[in-house]
Formats: sequence, structure tokens, C-alpha cells
Amino acid sequence: PASYEHRVDAQAMLIVSSLLAIMAALSITRPVDKLVSTMSTLAGGDTSIDVPGVERGDEIGTMAQATLKFRDAAIEKARMEAETAERDRKAAAERAAATTRIMDEFDAAVGGIVKAAMAGDVTLNGPRTRFSTPATSAGQYAQPSRRAARP
Repeated sequence: PASYEHRVDAQAMLIVSSLLAIMAALSITRPVDKLVSTMSTLAGGDTSIDVPGVERGDEIGTMAQATLKFRDAAIEKARMEAETAERDRKAAAERAAATTRIMDEFDAAVGGIVKAAMAGDVTLNGPRTRFSTPATSAGQYAQPSRRAARP
């Protein structure tokens, strides 16, 4: 029964080979599945994840290191976007404050003139200049025109 021994040896070898193949496949597929899951989570915007496998010295470790760089870049991008949004918010607040200040200054400078005009006092006193109401001024200019128009 040497052939029986060969069959048992062949079956044992087949079983051992199959187990080794399964173990080798699992040692690759499990870490890859974890990385795929991590990448999907990262693509969804969650940067709080830990990247598994970065300590490995094989191709899985290289892929994990690349995933870690993507995560860190996403964190940096979010930080920069937050800084830009804060700068934009501050700039808008400063513009609004400047506009309010300018409007207040304008109101203070022109408000008295407008109130006086609305009250019927339209005289402006300046150095050597005095304007009276528009009707009186127009009347002064109208007198010489009437005289010139008469035959």
C-alpha cells in the first residue's frame, strides 16, 4: 500500500496548501478591506478616523501611508477654509461698520442743512456769501429781463 501512503500524503499536502493559501489571502484581503472602509469614510468627509496598517512595511503599509496623507490634507483644507470664512466674516463686519460710520458722519454733516431746508430756512451763510430763498433770487434776475422785453 505504498499508493495509499502517497494518497494520504497528497491529501495532507493539499489540505496544508489550501490552508496556507486561505491564510495568505486573508492576510491581504482583511487589511485591504479595512483600508477601503477607511478611504470610504474619509471620502465621506470624516477626518477623525484612524488609518489602520500605517506601521506595516509592505504594500499595505504603503497604501495606508498614502491614505494617511489624504486624511491630513483634508484636515488642513478644512482648517484653511475655516480661516478664510472667518477672515471673510471679519471683513464683512468691518465693511458694515465703516459704512455705518460714513453714513453717521454724512448725516451729521448734512443733517442740519436738510432739517433747515425742510423748516423753510434755505439761507446759507459762508464767508462773504449769502443766498436767500430761491424765489427771491429768481425775482432779482427776472426784473431786468422784464424791462428788456418791453417795447
